[in-house]
Amino acid sequence: MRYSKVCEITKIMFVFFQRNVLNVGLLNKKIFRLFIIGVVVLLTAFLSFELYNFFESTNSSQRQIGVILDSYSCSVFMWTFVAFIFVKILFMKKGSFLEFTDQMPVTKQEKNISILIFEICTALSVVIIFSLALIITLITRDGSAFITRIICNIFFNCVTIYFVFELLYSIFGIFCNYMGLEKVKNIIVICILSLLLVGFYLVIIPDVFLSILYTYKDNTGTASILFYMVVTEKYGILASTILFVVINSILGFLIVHIPNNDANCTNKYARTCRFIMKKSAILSAYVVSFLRKVDTINYYFIAVFSYLITIVMKIDKGYYVILILSLNSLYAYVETESLRNIIIQKKYSVVKDYCRIIMSQIIYISVLAIPVCIVDIFLNKEILFIVDLFVAIIFSVVFFTMAGILFPAKNENPFSAMVGIMFIIMIGLIAVSVCFFLKLNEKSIIVFMVLLSVASVSISIFGMNKLYGKLIHS
Repeated sequence: MRYSKVCEITKIMFVFFQRNVLNVGLLNKKIFRLFIIGVVVLLTAFLSFELYNFFESTNSSQRQIGVILDSYSCSVFMWTFVAFIFVKILFMKKGSFLEFTDQMPVTKQEKNISILIFEICTALSVVIIFSLALIITLITRDGSAFITRIICNIFFNCVTIYFVFELLYSIFGIFCNYMGLEKVKNIIVICILSLLLVGFYLVIIPDVFLSILYTYKDNTGTASILFYMVVTEKYGILASTILFVVINSILGFLIVHIPNNDANCTNKYARTCRFIMKKSAILSAYVVSFLRKVDTINYYFIAVFSYLITIVMKIDKGYYVILILSLNSLYAYVETESLRNIIIQKKYSVVKDYCRIIMSQIIYISVLAIPVCIVDIFLNKEILFIVDLFVAIIFSVVFFTMAGILFPAKNENPFSAMVGIMFIIMIGLIAVSVCFFLKLNEKSIIVFMVLLSVASVSISIFGMNKLYGKLIHS
């Protein structure tokens, strides 16, 4: 393996990210970029201020803050896994994304390690974003006193945990390949790891948390489970850094040398819906285009698996997991381009096209939700929840489709999907904040959501008009 080639591919991926994410859709506008940065800065500043006041009001000592940082390692574990699942679901499309490397003189192994580096950077960014307020608070309050603890408990732990997850992912993937489950192996492995995580978090994490508290109570130093910090306290940060490099080099070596054919899986469609007539209506063609996608099968597998977990753990309203299928809406506009190009040759209407995109998704998600609804009716003896679920499906499809139009994922670019999801999360946070601060009642919240949906539809149609204009003049 040539590390210079790995560096070149990684640099190209960063350039690709800049050109295909930061220069696409709304992110191409400086005002919108400044707005996003402003929201992130204000939110981080607010959380940092609240944490600072908390530490000051409780008169926390450095030792107490140290044990809080040690306990935060449990949260780092959780956030790393969430980032891992998030990245894996998005990078299921990396075969098409990496088509630009097909003409480059690089090996499959060099491609895989470049993807791994990029995935780790993404996961680490997620963990740092969620930890940023705490980091700023500690640096502002105590200076460099907790720098080594932050490095060991957040940075080192995050990277090592991600490597462990990636190794398990690769090992389980070998068995799936052996069983001939290449197309759905990503989802199967994700579900297995999720199940292991649930067991780990319910059984092991509480003991880890208690051991950290007991070591603080007994004044016996840092818990041995935080081995990077233990090594730092005994031998210094240089020793723990060397240990970090050695451990992750071994894990990385094992991951890279495990056979992985993910980048070659470019077949996006399954042989389904063959019962549909060739001369079907346009709306039926849109519905079939979604049902035939391998991604739809993958997301449905995740939704059903998650629903079964909610049943076992007796979690209320588990039927909402079917909304996972709405993630396909991020690619709805791009995935229907071939149909759109045919319609444009005859008579095209942006409004009609938008209605077809929305209606087709609502239809196929509602159809796939029927088994879940039947099981829930049988278990809970209720039927009115179907109305709530149907409304939730409509809202999720409308909002995620808007994100897919504003940040079109050309060539199944997973980074545009990331930006789209972050955009939806931001809208959700703003909506929750408005409802909270204005103390809206249930009817007012419904009216607010309807108005938000109308705005989303208007923005989506406006965005499709812009994209249509670019297509006509290209």
